Amino acid sequence: MRRGLQKFATAALTPIAVLPAAALLYALGAVIPIPVVAGALTASGRALFDNLGLIFGIGIAVGLADGEGIAGLSAAVGYVIMAGIGRSMVSEWNLGILAGLIAGLLSAHFFARYHDIRFPDYLAFFGGQRFVPIITSLASVIFGLLLGWVFPPVSAALTGLGDWMAASGVWGVAAYGALERALIPTGMHHFLNGVVLLLQGTYNGTHGDLPRFFAGDPTAGYFMGGSYPIMMFAFPAACLAMYHEAIGDRQRRAIKGLLLTAALTSFLTGLTEPVEFTFVFTAPILYVVNVLYTGLSFALSYLLHIRAGFSTSSGAFEYIINFYRGENVILLIPLGVFFGALYYFTFRFLIRRFNLITPGRMEEEGLDEGTTQILDAIMSGPGERQSMGEGLVAPTARSPLPERARGVIEALGGLGNLESVDTCLTRLRVVVRDETKIDEPQLKGLGSMGKVRTGKNIYQFVFGTVSNDLRAEIRKIMKAEKG
Repeated sequence: MRRGLQKFATAALTPIAVLPAAALLYALGAVIPIPVVAGALTASGRALFDNLGLIFGIGIAVGLADGEGIAGLSAAVGYVIMAGIGRSMVSEWNLGILAGLIAGLLSAHFFARYHDIRFPDYLAFFGGQRFVPIITSLASVIFGLLLGWVFPPVSAALTGLGDWMAASGVWGVAAYGALERALIPTGMHHFLNGVVLLLQGTYNGTHGDLPRFFAGDPTAGYFMGGSYPIMMFAFPAACLAMYHEAIGDRQRRAIKGLLLTAALTSFLTGLTEPVEFTFVFTAPILYVVNVLYTGLSFALSYLLHIRAGFSTSSGAFEYIINFYRGENVILLIPLGVFFGALYYFTFRFLIRRFNLITPGRMEEEGLDEGTTQILDAIMSGPGERQSMGEGLVAPTARSPLPERARGVIEALGGLGNLESVDTCLTRLRVVVRDETKIDEPQLKGLGSMGKVRTGKNIYQFVFGTVSNDLRAEIRKIMKAEKG
């Protein structure tokens, strides 16, 4: 079950890539002075948001089926059937995302089970992959009827959760901000975001705080604005604090590139995992502080009547693009400076007071030979490789991608030990056959900033924004070896 959830979370990120396109179309439609063009762009953005259920269904199916197009086609067929039945039973249909989710899961399941099915010669045309959309459509009729039947109580429950947060004012917004940040290490924050950002509230037929914000709802954006001060200011300040608390010049130089990259990634794009995974497991007190401070940021943003939005995450790029859409958005800058200072001094105090383990907090004289080699590898120039003993040369974090991917495979115990590989934004998710063969120091030398063990033989390694490229290269190598 855990492995399945990990794979699902990875697949769910595929359709999310559509959201920036929708936001950009909305933005262009609002600034272009030519009415015909502006109207077309706005309608295009709205169409993407209105069809998120279909997009999610296709994206999830393709992701779970490792890129097989027939799975996406089957999901589309299933979604159309379920939505059609649902609308025929319920006048105000509002389960598009749920229908897409079910259609994607059904399609992926039937693809895995029946994509190579064989029938007698007179029915051979319907065998193999052609059978997948057929069986998916039949199952979708049943699920469409079930959705039409369960829609009222499900709608009431989801609406109740969203209404509680909306009606609770500052407490509801703060609770969302803190809980969303607390769930980051588990990956379950995607589910919370799905409820609040894509389902909560209604405005002219549009649902969810995110779509409503881009549709012009004057009450939307309170559940997104509070994240900007954290992503753009607080996490870079936390990186600076960890850099200043490193022990010794050598370790400070060794972690400089890692922390600088993580800080810039958070500031520009709002992707925070490279920062959070430097302390979330080794210094949990900092993780707790981060959760509480994030809730405070959302609360203060609400009290200052700041409404801001984003299509994927709250970084500087989205702040600039969506600036004109919000309300009191300029106040996020001084608020961000405040939280930057709060994080910096809090992190420095706690790291020093409790001698927390953060990057650069290993005593230099206590470093073993392997760790020293890793530090040297991190400090090496682009394309350079470090000797690992006995005349062997190993790739480093700055090696060319194909070479680095082979190094990761080797560090995971080789191709024979690697069962599957996926990604989730900044994490490389792997399933190995024998976890004792994992060479963690070697992975650190290749750029891993931390690891999470999510089950027996199931690990996540934080490689930052290069994770997806690494996965693609590793899969290419795996496919070539099998061929």
